[in-house]
Parts: sequence; structure tokens; C-alpha cells
Amino acid sequence: MVNIGKILSRSNIGVNKAKALIILFAVICITVGVSGAIAGTWYVFKIAYFILCLTIGVFFYCFNQQWYIGFSLWLWFLNPLIRRLIDYRAGLDPVNPVILAPYAVTLITIYTFLKKAVFLDKKYLNAFTFLFIGLWYGYVVGVVKNGLASSSYDLLTWVVPVFFGIHLFLNYKQYPLISKTISLVFMWGVFIMGVYGFIQFIHLFDWDRNWMILSNSFNLGSADEFNFRVFSTLNAPAYYVVVVLAGLFLLFNCRGFLVPLAAVFGYGTLFLTQIRRGWAMAFLGTLVIFITADWKLRLKIIKVLLIAALAISSFLAFNVNIDLTRVEKRFDSFHNITEDKSINTRILFLCELSWRFLTHPVGEGLGSVGQPTRLANVNREKAGWRAKSTKAFDSSAMHILFALGWPGALLYLLGFAFLVAEALKRKWGRGNYFEIITKTIIFIIAIDIFFCRALLGVAGVVFWSFLCLSLAAEKYYRYKDAA
Repeated sequence: MVNIGKILSRSNIGVNKAKALIILFAVICITVGVSGAIAGTWYVFKIAYFILCLTIGVFFYCFNQQWYIGFSLWLWFLNPLIRRLIDYRAGLDPVNPVILAPYAVTLITIYTFLKKAVFLDKKYLNAFTFLFIGLWYGYVVGVVKNGLASSSYDLLTWVVPVFFGIHLFLNYKQYPLISKTISLVFMWGVFIMGVYGFIQFIHLFDWDRNWMILSNSFNLGSADEFNFRVFSTLNAPAYYVVVVLAGLFLLFNCRGFLVPLAAVFGYGTLFLTQIRRGWAMAFLGTLVIFITADWKLRLKIIKVLLIAALAISSFLAFNVNIDLTRVEKRFDSFHNITEDKSINTRILFLCELSWRFLTHPVGEGLGSVGQPTRLANVNREKAGWRAKSTKAFDSSAMHILFALGWPGALLYLLGFAFLVAEALKRKWGRGNYFEIITKTIIFIIAIDIFFCRALLGVAGVVFWSFLCLSLAAEKYYRYKDAA
């Protein structure tokens, strides 16, 4: 419970009043939102949804940290699907308040940073300061070059995951409870998103098809069953890979009837994303955990993998109507990787970007890449100006170099490299399975920043959560030993 909750809990009347007011406000938001939807005023519904999520987030943040962490993660997992459902009824809206709901709820953690930043270890505070100064530099350049709206939105996508991770670190005294909460959320998340992703592949829902067509997401494939890359409840298969990999690794340390079911649907949909690096990272991460752990965990890994393999192979053997041609082609490309078109294109693009980075030291600023660029174009078109060309990088490393320039990229990468090194150098006993898995997730996603926007959005939340949990573990054990 944070300071707000402590202040209120000095009086039971104060706590009850605060809870009653928040619940009343939430009921009002639900009523207004439903009324707007029935009346066809979808913008009212979107605003009501945003305010409702923020209200629930504030409530949980004040009175129950475990519920707040769980609610925030679930919002990141499911909000893209909710947005697609709304857009299916109301039409695609590039400036949609629903998009901002998980950012707003997670940004509440900035209060933790402002109140407790002095409790950060000095070396960690310095590293995070480097990160923020690098991003602030990119933001200033972005405001000048790309406009306030797009730069602010882009800044939000970078800093919100970091604040969430810092929040977890500063609540290190609750580390055992937080680790259990996150393990539980990811276990259920892999199961639910896996089930949805599997159904999505064999029967593409109308709202998903509508979103694929209207958003021009050509990299997903065609908007037909069996002919696209599964993205489940998220909005990109690359993000889904990051989330499901973290969840699959955590399954090795979970118990219960849901573990084998989640493993079956998790590994099944991982293959259906058709992302080869995801398959490679799953193999590499499992190998790292297997080597690092003791035989108790190794036997658990073998059991989970065998159950998943047997279930998936049995299903495929008795269901010949499922077309896996695209998946088989992706597997076949491993045999001749040097002639793969997508890899060669990526290498060529990286060379071009490296030259641009060397010749443009100032950088293009935040808001110059991806979704924020489209947001800027909406504002430019409303003002009667010509839209700028939209650039999209599927790599956080490229994004950093392109947007932050020499000064910003240097500062950001210094802080990032130091924090990753600090998290990975921790040595745990072979019985600390959660810490072993945490380090593996950090290692895998740190590699993935060269191939995916792994530091932004939901992928960034996953990365910074586990990185800061690794740092929090050390502080928790020091605190426990001193107690």
C-alpha cells in the first residue's frame, strides 16, 4: 500500500469514503459508456472506457498493489482486442482514446518514482537518469521536427514501461508476492491468449479481419484463415512472441492443472506466429534455463515440453483440415537462410540506417517512427498540410539510433547496457527458479531489441518488469538478511 492508502487508512471512515467515491465514479463511467454505445455515440463510450480503466487503476494502486500489477498487465494483454471490437462497431479511429488506457493506468507509477526515487541505489538511479536524459533529448528534437502530439505519444511508449519497472523495484519488500502475482498473470495470460490465437488462426474473427484490412497490416499476411501470422489479443505477432515466451518460461516454475494446457496453446500459437526468431529464442531460452537449473526443474521442463509436443502432434494428426503451408515454408527457410529475402532486406536496411546515423548526428527525434507518425499525419491533414511519409522499424535498436541521434543514443544505451549487465550478473542458487527464469527473459529480450520493438509498449513492460524484478530480488534478500 502506497502513501495515499496509508494516509486514508488512518481513519476507517476515510478509507470507506474513498472506496465508495471511486466505486460510484466507476459506476457512472460504465453507465455513461453503455448509454453512449446504445445511442451510437461511440466517442462517449471510448472516453468513458478510458476514464473507467484509469479509475480502477488508481483504486488498486492506492489499496492493493498486487491487484494493481495484475490489472495493469491484463490491460496490456487485452486492450488491443477491446480496441478492435470497438473499431469494428464504430469504425477505425487512428486517434482513439482506448489506445491510451494501458499507458494511463501504468503511468500512475510515476507517483512511486517521484516519492521514492531517493531509495533507488545510486548506481541504478544514475543509469535511469541516463535513460531519461537520452529520451528527453529525443523528445525536444521531436517536438521541433515532428510536432508536440506525435513526440509526446512516442515518449509515452518509451518511458511508461520504465516507470512500471521502477515501481516494482521500489516495492522490493513485497518481492515474493509480486513474483507470484506476475507468474499467475502470465500463466493465465498464455492460456487465454493461446486459446484465442488458435481459434483466430482457424476461424478469423470479423473484428480481427476488419482491423487487418483497415490498418493495412500487410506484414501479417492476407486476411483469411490459415494465411496470416497469429497475433492473438495483441496487435502484432512480434509483441505476442515476447509476451508468450516470457509466459512459457514462467510455466516451468508454475504448478496446477493449467500448466500443461497453457503450454499446449502457448507453444502451438508460437509456431503459428511464423516468426523464426521467436522459435530460435524459445529454444535458446529453454536451453539456458535447462543448463542453469537443477534436475528438479529440468525434469519439470522435460515433462512440460513432452506434454505440449504430444498434444500438438496428436491434434495435427487427427485434424487434416488445418492448412499449415505458410508455417512449413518458414521452417524450410532455415535450410537456406543466407538467401532469405527478409533477412537480406533487414541487413541492407541496417546498413543504410547506420550510414544515416553517422551522417545525421542530431537524430530525427521522437515521433518520427511508426504509430506516432500516423498520429502526426492525422493532425497535418486536419490542418490542410501534406502528410509526411510513415517510417516503421521493427527494431528498438534502429529506432534508438534513428530518433535519438548521437547524444541521445549514447546516453540511453549506456544506461540500458549497465542495467542489463547488473541484472544478468546476479548469481542465484539453483533452487531460485523464478530468478533463473527472470534472468533468461532479460537475456532473450535484450537480444531481441535488434529484431523487434522490444522496449516499447507491452514488450517494453515485459522487459522492464523482469529486469527491475531481478534488481529487486537482490535488494529484497539483503533486506531480509538484515531484518
